[in-house]
Amino acid sequence: MKFIHIADVHLGVTPDAGMPWSETRSRDIWNSFRFMIEQARRQQADLLLIAGDLFHRQPLKRELKEIAAWFAEISDTEIVLIAGNHDYLHPKSYYRSFEWPENVHFIGTRDLSAVSLERIHTTVWGCSFWNQEDTRAVYHRDILQKVLQNANTVKNHREAEYDVPFMRGTGAFERFADSGQVDHRRRNFQILLGHGGDDRHHPFRANDIAEAGFDYAAFGHIHKVAQLIPGKVVMAGSLEPTDCNDFGPHGFWMGELTERGTSVSFYPIKKCEYIQQEINVTPEPSAYAVSELVRQELQSRKPYQISHVILRGYRDAETELPLDEIAKMERVVRVVDETEPDYQFDLLKQKYDGTLLQKYIEVMEQCPNLELRKKALYYGVQAMMDTAEEGREKIG
Repeated sequence: MKFIHIADVHLGVTPDAGMPWSETRSRDIWNSFRFMIEQARRQQADLLLIAGDLFHRQPLKRELKEIAAWFAEISDTEIVLIAGNHDYLHPKSYYRSFEWPENVHFIGTRDLSAVSLERIHTTVWGCSFWNQEDTRAVYHRDILQKVLQNANTVKNHREAEYDVPFMRGTGAFERFADSGQVDHRRRNFQILLGHGGDDRHHPFRANDIAEAGFDYAAFGHIHKVAQLIPGKVVMAGSLEPTDCNDFGPHGFWMGELTERGTSVSFYPIKKCEYIQQEINVTPEPSAYAVSELVRQELQSRKPYQISHVILRGYRDAETELPLDEIAKMERVVRVVDETEPDYQFDLLKQKYDGTLLQKYIEVMEQCPNLELRKKALYYGVQAMMDTAEEGREKIG
C-alpha cells in the first residue's frame, strides 16, 4: 500500500507580511499543495494522509470547495485528514457540515476514531483539535494499546453505525471497541494520524506510539521534518516554510506498507528556503566595503533562497555598519549584527590616562586566561563606552 504523508500546509497564510515577496510566497503554498495532488496521481498513491493544519485559520467555504474539487480528481486515492490547532473545529467551522467527495475521510472527533478503508486494507485512527490548545494526552500508550487490542483488523464499518454526522467512514472509539465486529481473516494495516507534540498541543512520547504496535504514525504540528522513530513515527514538517524561522528542508514523505514492514522516504519541495548566511567582517573595510561584501555573498544563493544575514567578526570601533542598507537588499528578511568592536587598547589607555577605563584595561590585561581576558576587555570596555556615550556618567 503506497502512501503520501504531509502536514502543516497552512493554506491562507501570508509569510513575511510586508515584504516584497510575501504575496508570491502565499500563492506558492497553494501551488505546492496542488503539486501534491499531482504527485498522488503520478505515483498512483493509494492513500494521502494530511496530519492537521491544512489551513492556517478557519477555512472559507469556497476554499473547501476548491480543495474538494482537487481531491475528486484523484478518486483512486483515499484521503484522510484531521484538523490541527490552527484550523481547529470551531463551533461554526465549515468542516462540520462540509460534504466531501467519496474518497475523502475527515476525522472530526475530539477523541480517537477510526476510518476503515477496505479497498486498501487499511485502518486510520485519528482525532481533531476542537480548540486552539488541547493539553490532553490523547496518544497515551494505554489508550493506543487498547485501540489496537480491540482492532487488530478492521472491516465492514460504515458511517451509519456512528453518530458523527460531519465525518465519513469513521466512528467513535468507544462504540467501535465495543462493537465486536472484527474480521480476523485478513490483517489490516493500522495507521495513526496525529497532530501535536508539545506541552500545549496533544503531548506524546514517540516510544509510546511505536510500542503500541501501529504500522505507521503520521504526525504534524512541528514544522521541522523528523523521523522520531525511523520508519514508524514520522513528523512530516510543513510542506513549505510558513515563517522566516522555518529553517531546513521542507516537503513530503512517501512510503509503502507491506506485510514485511514499512519503508518511507522524504522528498523536498524547494519553492522557498530560508537560510542563515554568516559573513565575517574585519576592522579594515569601510561601511561601503561591508555593504559590497554582503552583496557579493548574496549572489551565491539559489533563486528560491531568502536570507538571514548574520554579521560576525570585528569591526572598527568607530565604524557604523550599514545595517539598514543590507536589510533592503533583495531577499533579505533579517539582519543580525554579532560583530564586536575592535578596540585599540593601547590607544584607549593613552586617551583615557588616569581614568577608571585606563585602570580597568590594565587590570584585565593581567588576566592569565586568554579567553576570559578577551571577553572581559571587549565587553567591559564596550559597557563603559556605551555608558559614557549615553551621558549617564563619565568614564573617569
